[in-house]
Amino acid sequence: MSESTKVQETIIGLNKKNMDGFLAMQKELLDIIQETNHDWCERLSKEAMVTSDYINKIGASRTVPEAVAVYQEWMSHCIESLGQDTSKVHTGQFALC
Repeated sequence: MSESTKVQETIIGLNKKNMDGFLAMQKELLDIIQETNHDWCERLSKEAMVTSDYINKIGASRTVPEAVAVYQEWMSHCIESLGQDTSKVHTGQFALC
């Protein structure tokens, strides 16, 4: 085996290792993106159902004070949910992107 053939094989081996590492990194990134997408879609679906429930409660209210009370309850829920989301982002349980 000639010296140039050995050099070529060494370069090919290094390129293969680099490519394998790059592909593993790409797969890990794709997995993170898919998990994040699933988490956010689940969160948005839940929030849409909660919003629908509160809109129905406001629509069923008979008096202004009753509607205001339901609205205040809804806003309290929104603030609580925001706090939970913030906590999850800070602990790494919920990715931003």
